[in-house]
Amino acid sequence: MGRLLNQQEQRTNDILQQPQETSLQTEQQIQQQQSIGNILKNTEQTDELVCRQQHQINNILQVIQKAYQSGYEVMRHVEKSTRENDQDSSLQEMLQRQRHEFDRILTVKSRAQAMLA
Repeated sequence: MGRLLNQQEQRTNDILQQPQETSLQTEQQIQQQQSIGNILKNTEQTDELVCRQQHQINNILQVIQKAYQSGYEVMRHVEKSTRENDQDSSLQEMLQRQRHEFDRILTVKSRAQAMLA
């Protein structure tokens, strides 16, 4: 009889513990669902952040591209100006040589005129 009482007591305890176990399982499931919800929310926030960062990076790349293009255009202008200046300096050198030759011719002419006089 004592054994039967122990078995009934054990069954009663088992039955009483089942709702606790069930409520514990339910609580764990709720916590897991909340964790999953938090993970999804964090993932969405991360995705939004990544999209904003990509947009900012694209803007930066556009600015860099425009700066590169402007710099390239300035460089081309400087090269062109340098070539023109080089040509100008070459022309200036030629002009100086021509002036020097002209001065020599004038000197020779003046001497010749002095000799004729």
